[in-house]
Amino acid sequence: MACVDAATAVPVSDSPLLAEGEPREAYATHAPAPLPEVCSKDSTSFLIDFDDCLFPTSALASGAGGVLHSLRLGASPAVLPPGLGAALASLDAAAVRALSHSVAAAADGAVVIVTNSALGWVKAATTALLPRLAEYIAAARIPVVSARHAYGARFPTDVGQWKVHAFHDQMRRLYPAWRGANVLALGDGMADLTAATDACASMSHTYVKGVKFLGAPSVAQLDRQLGVFVENLPVLVEYAASFRVCMAAS
Repeated sequence: MACVDAATAVPVSDSPLLAEGEPREAYATHAPAPLPEVCSKDSTSFLIDFDDCLFPTSALASGAGGVLHSLRLGASPAVLPPGLGAALASLDAAAVRALSHSVAAAADGAVVIVTNSALGWVKAATTALLPRLAEYIAAARIPVVSARHAYGARFPTDVGQWKVHAFHDQMRRLYPAWRGANVLALGDGMADLTAATDACASMSHTYVKGVKFLGAPSVAQLDRQLGVFVENLPVLVEYAASFRVCMAAS
């Protein structure tokens, strides 16, 4: 699988982000038919995971002093560990930058946050610890979809189906003709990428592009990954094929 070093922001033209790695045949049976020419930015949509993709949930639940254990809906933790406040402020800016660049690239498409977390978690977590991100999500009217809330009862023992169906719902909403999409799925698990591919499997003339972030990244790692994503965004949008790439640990 192709990887990019998240520790160093490299020029797009020199980036290994789109280097061939995983054989296309490994998932060709799920990939939609490619378009005959480069995808237009006007048809681009982003399906973005939240936990460990925009928000460092794993790090805050453990290595950063268990901050999330003291977080309640609508309330901030009383005390942040030394240095964490500055790191979160930097990440806050990086997350806003990543979303704003995605919104600009989407044009006639859309940016949607799709999470397996409970309804209300995205707003509570960002309001408490990434306030600029919370403000941007609200101001830009970025939809936040809880796949758990929508499909948890229907598939209580099959978490993988939650996002497949949630992604499918969003694609039906955004592309009623069921064709011509240029989809970028961002997530920290391969299941996020597979769900996007499966959800769009029957769409014609569609590219499905997956960017896998590190699982359980530190706050600094997530900050760097978002920077690498923004720098490579033009290539990701314009690349004329379906693909899957991953971030490399720094």
